[in-house]
Amino acid sequence: MRRTHFTTEIRVLLCDGCGAPIEAAPQGGQVQCAYCRAQNTVRLRPRASALAPPRMPIADADRWRLLRMQDGKPLVAPPALASLIDGTGLHPAKVEEAFHIYQQTKREVEATHSPEAAERLYFLTLVIDTHLAIAQDFSRRRAVLETSLDTLTLPRHQQVVRCLLATAAAKEGDLASAEQWIAPCDPMSQDLEADTAWRCARVFLDTLRGDFRAVLHVLGTVDDQVPIADAWDPTAAVFRANALERVGDLEGAVTALRARLARESHGGRVTMQRIIDGHPQLQLCAQSWPLASAGHTQVAAREASNAADGGIGAVFFWLGIVLVVGGVIVPLGIALAVALPGLLRGEGLAELVLGGGIAGTVVVSVAPLGLIFGGIGYFLRRNAKQAAWLRINGTPAQATVRDFGPTGTVINGVPLVRVTVEVRHPQHGPYVASFRQLMSASVAPHLRHGATVAVRVHPEDPQKIMLELA
Repeated sequence: MRRTHFTTEIRVLLCDGCGAPIEAAPQGGQVQCAYCRAQNTVRLRPRASALAPPRMPIADADRWRLLRMQDGKPLVAPPALASLIDGTGLHPAKVEEAFHIYQQTKREVEATHSPEAAERLYFLTLVIDTHLAIAQDFSRRRAVLETSLDTLTLPRHQQVVRCLLATAAAKEGDLASAEQWIAPCDPMSQDLEADTAWRCARVFLDTLRGDFRAVLHVLGTVDDQVPIADAWDPTAAVFRANALERVGDLEGAVTALRARLARESHGGRVTMQRIIDGHPQLQLCAQSWPLASAGHTQVAAREASNAADGGIGAVFFWLGIVLVVGGVIVPLGIALAVALPGLLRGEGLAELVLGGGIAGTVVVSVAPLGLIFGGIGYFLRRNAKQAAWLRINGTPAQATVRDFGPTGTVINGVPLVRVTVEVRHPQHGPYVASFRQLMSASVAPHLRHGATVAVRVHPEDPQKIMLELA
């Protein structure tokens, strides 16, 4: 049987000198790095008793109350590491810098046992792990995780890292190692992150074994039935919906996925898609995901349309049409009504002049107003249709807000702003583009100088973009 990258039969750590992966026996010892020739002292793998420290018994209802009190608080980068993050992951240009800081922070934790430094190392572990998982750099990923497991001492940190190792081992088909990694973990933790990590690792193993009832027992059958840490919500949603689909509740699976898609940010929705695409052997949500994502896209397109015109484009357009048409037909009717009696008597010149004057006054007053309303409505409808089309057909991309300012137009009390962004297109190099956006209450929090936002780009015209919020 081939040895997997995440087997518990060996130790894999980062070299203290150069940061390359080094291998050692489980009991540790002296290991020379094959790259920089540095001698590394590898300790015995830490005992796992600290993961479930002795504590006073607590009722299930009280534990769930404690877990719910911790929910709704997303994981935020420590201020010292904020410059490394782009959206929800490592900035592409800061990967090696992140590894360098990781090594420095590891030494700081070992030397000072500082809780603040430990939190920084923990956060670096999570974002580097995600980056290496996507890059499929398994050796380095294993080394980072086990090095962190060696260095971090808080039960919460150790449990999350062990669960990441368990999931990685299970993905390679090494269920025996996966069970060994997760075995010391606390299934009754009072910390939401630790509890969620255990749940998500446990359901991954149960999914591999085809025990979908066990998955639903751990995650619940509906969103929010079980408290889940925000960063893990997309993972839990996919495995919950997959289990529902596999036990025959396709409608429940679609409903659960659409509920989570509606609540997630762009990054969360991308994570859900990445989980499904990254585990083809599991065929996650094979029927429910296409149905749920298509339904969500249609709803999101309507929301994008409303965000582009404030929901009043069609009203203005048709009001303009009515005013223009009415401004011509109604005056003609007035003129005819005034002049007709005189015309029938053969003496209608004065009445005709009077009717024409009235008609001309009405046309001059009403028709231009209709043209103004119609023109504004046409402009808004065009933007709304383009936004809806881009939300469905546009290429997803990330962008950084460089500038935004008023255009001088206010629609229905909401200012229209011009936003300039630097787009990082998946098929092209970075470029600058701009678009107009109504600065509604839901949009304002996203438009900050330097903020990373999700956009949709026209497949043929990269200058046509829209802000993706839903």
